Amino acid sequence: MPLKSVRQQLKHYHRYAGYDYARGASLFISLATEPRRRLFGDVIDGKMALNDLGREVDRSISFTFSTAPDIVLCRKKVLPDHCHFRIYLKPGHATSEAIALINHAIGRFKSYTTKLYHAAGGAPGPFWQEGCHDWLCMNRKMIDAVDRYIDYNALKWFLRHKLPGALKLYEPIFSPRFDGGDYWRGVGEVGFLGDERPMISFRGGHKMASERFAKVVEAFRRVAADHTIISGFISPVEREVYRALSEIEGAQLVKVLPCAMYHDYQPGVEWLPAIKARRLAIIARGNSPSEFNRRACLDLNAAIIPIAKQNGRALWWQSDGRFSWL
Repeated sequence: MPLKSVRQQLKHYHRYAGYDYARGASLFISLATEPRRRLFGDVIDGKMALNDLGREVDRSISFTFSTAPDIVLCRKKVLPDHCHFRIYLKPGHATSEAIALINHAIGRFKSYTTKLYHAAGGAPGPFWQEGCHDWLCMNRKMIDAVDRYIDYNALKWFLRHKLPGALKLYEPIFSPRFDGGDYWRGVGEVGFLGDERPMISFRGGHKMASERFAKVVEAFRRVAADHTIISGFISPVEREVYRALSEIEGAQLVKVLPCAMYHDYQPGVEWLPAIKARRLAIIARGNSPSEFNRRACLDLNAAIIPIAKQNGRALWWQSDGRFSWL
């Protein structure tokens, strides 16, 4: 979801008023311990290692929704002090009935796991925070973004709590590649901008035949060892190239945002593995808000080309397989 963060989307649809639950509903649910005690294990090298209580909570999520009428568990993740899951409520229920079904299932889960905790010698008092945080997923794109958020949540926790420098905002970034009049910020391996390794700028179309795409990826694999690849990584082709290259040890990638990077900027979850592997820098210029549109994309490409051409080349690979050096 490149246009809005998951956090922005969720804020908008939190307990969305007026929704017709008779249509069915996909919901993202979060529960946290009281008061955010890390009771369920630890995150080790970006992966959640559940302890005994954490495993019981994980199993209880599955059991609760396997016995809940008309509710399907689609995704789940238990973290040290909270858990996330996405559920689907089947259509055909009036709003009041739908909400009652969801609340009853969550209440059963919280009650059962609270009893487990206390039976195991846990401290008296509340186990979970009151209520829950729930959001409606209003379209396929939002569902996919929520699923990525759940899948990468342990890695995000690791970077935030165990490698805080990995998400540090660097500003301003000085590089001979930049126009002196621009103000740049960045997160990740911003040192790539000062590296003498030549750069290749990549701009790809929205569609590309699979055999052509395979050739594009293979061509970039061959140069990834001694070139830094810089792109907006926005179009489907660009993002697929990014996914392939981000798994190559030694690859250096620079993602340029089409809009300003604010002081509270958090990278989208799909970029976190490459940041952890120290293969990615995310940079942006300017301090003024800007709308994401075609003009912004054109301005982005115009900014990337001279950065790459300082000591490399700018490549535009088109959907028919032809390419142009810019």
